[in-house]
Amino acid sequence: MQFIVTGTGPDGRSTIVERRQLSVLDGAPPQGSTSMWQAADWPPPVPPLQSDAGPPRDLGVAERQAGWRYVWFAPDGRAKYHWTDTVDFDTILSGSVTLELEDGAVDLAQGDMVVMTGVVHAWHAGPDGCLMSALVVGIPAR
Repeated sequence: MQFIVTGTGPDGRSTIVERRQLSVLDGAPPQGSTSMWQAADWPPPVPPLQSDAGPPRDLGVAERQAGWRYVWFAPDGRAKYHWTDTVDFDTILSGSVTLELEDGAVDLAQGDMVVMTGVVHAWHAGPDGCLMSALVVGIPAR
């Protein structure tokens, strides 16, 4: 499983700031937990936007509120470049999707996880579509 955290690079474009493989079951005891990501402050530092991606996409989650939703894409479905005033915790439940950031793309499959820190991004589902779980937490408007 991949674990990815987004952010911005020195040029202000959206990028991957952390990427690692998780081997949750390899040698794990019958019960336990693994810390994947932690914010020292809330909201976590969210990069300023330097993009022509337009206004934020409204997810209906105000600052300091949270929502949990399914997001699904039909086979080869797309979501154009956009950004939100939220920090999103996304887990791919089935299928596959390519996360497109301003400086490149990463392919995601079942079990992969992303912390989306309000950066500009797009999605492109694979040939079987994609179903993901998204916990979204509202941050101050930028």
